[in-house]
Formats: sequence, C-alpha cells, structure tokens
Amino acid sequence: MVCDPEVGEREGAVARKIMDDAVDPVPLSEFDPNESKWDGIVPLEKDPLSHLRILASRLTESITLYTEVACQAPFIPVD
Repeated sequence: MVCDPEVGEREGAVARKIMDDAVDPVPLSEFDPNESKWDGIVPLEKDPLSHLRILASRLTESITLYTEVACQAPFIPVD
C-alpha cells in the first residue's frame, strides 16, 4: 500500500490550531477542516482544496456575459 505523505496535513494543521488556541480543551461537536476559513493554514502547494477554491474564484471573476444574455430571465426547465 502506498501512502501519500500530504494526506491529512490540512486536517492536522487545523487540529493543532484549535488545540493551541483552546483555553479550556473541550470536545468538539463538529470539526470540518474543509471549511474555507482554514484556507491558507498550510502552504498552497500542499493544500489542493485551497488551490481549487482560488482557481474557481478566479474563473468566476473572469466570466463576463453579453448584455443580451445577462438580461434574460433565468431558464426554468419544463417537465
């Protein structure tokens, strides 16, 4: 079995940050290291999720529509 050494790096960094910042350690009811608030906690080249979010943001910002298309009513499929 081949293990990827970078799998879990984001999760570990988020867990370490939570533990370091905790005044009174308490069990977490929810823990989602994939939330965007944790983007940038590890270097970008080691965090494919943050990298994908940045690329998606750039793509979204680069999309422009002609006025004729942008002013059309939303498409609603008919059953």
